[in-house]
Amino acid sequence: HLPLLQDLTLQFAHELDDALITLGEATPGLHRLAISAYLSKPLRQLFTNLPSTLKELHIYYTYPHSIPIPWYSVPRLHLYPPKGYFRDPWYFIQELKRVFSTQNQHRLAVNDLTIQVDSISLSKCDEPNELFYEEVIPTMLELMQPSTSIKHLRFFSFIDFRWWANDIRMGSVESVTLYEHPSSVSDSPDLKQGRLTSLQPFLSMFPSLRSLRFSGLGLLAVGGDAPPPIAPDSFSVFIQHEPRLASLLASLRDTRVEEVRYRTTVKSDRELRIRRARPTEEFEGEWWNM
Repeated sequence: HLPLLQDLTLQFAHELDDALITLGEATPGLHRLAISAYLSKPLRQLFTNLPSTLKELHIYYTYPHSIPIPWYSVPRLHLYPPKGYFRDPWYFIQELKRVFSTQNQHRLAVNDLTIQVDSISLSKCDEPNELFYEEVIPTMLELMQPSTSIKHLRFFSFIDFRWWANDIRMGSVESVTLYEHPSSVSDSPDLKQGRLTSLQPFLSMFPSLRSLRFSGLGLLAVGGDAPPPIAPDSFSVFIQHEPRLASLLASLRDTRVEEVRYRTTVKSDRELRIRRARPTEEFEGEWWNM
């Protein structure tokens, strides 16, 4: 019985076959829970009686594609599935329809949702009765539309980003984070331009958007491993040499966006110094290779 425990991390090197973890009565003050493990059965069966005080849940999981996505109704839910996790799109879309069904009495109630994915795309398969794995994310967003509670939506580690005009609208979302995988920085200029072009129709799905955080997407044209820092009071000069960034900011003038944060894909000695000096500062994306 650990009444004062607020933060718990569980990391298992081997498969959890028939383990049951009951935390509710033993940890009545738990606020944050993180688990990393290989699983062969649904995670819901492993966690029973989660404490009502739980506010944040991180799940790093590696298991077969036949295991359902571990949806939990907590204020902040972070899902880090393995690479290629959506290789059975039909199965996942059926699971999504069940989770977000209006008939589901235990519908997902989450304020912050983080998902690590390979692809963010609207691609559709032309073959009848066939599905692309890229269809999982747009289907999820479409099913979330009617009554979602999500205010902060984050996608991490994607290498493919292709989006165009659509009818999906999620009015509750106020903050969007898009962090491209660092391996994508070596892609051709055409691919980078395609990702940047996809950004505007993607953001149009969130009419209440106030904050945008992203990296990559071929935004900056500065080459080399060490672009010069922006000198104080010289941002307007910097913009003149970065037409892609200028175009993006211009397109945001008629929106409700109040904050834009962009993370470059190169190493930053300044940021490394900040991290060493202020290790407790909030940092999104622990996988990131700074």
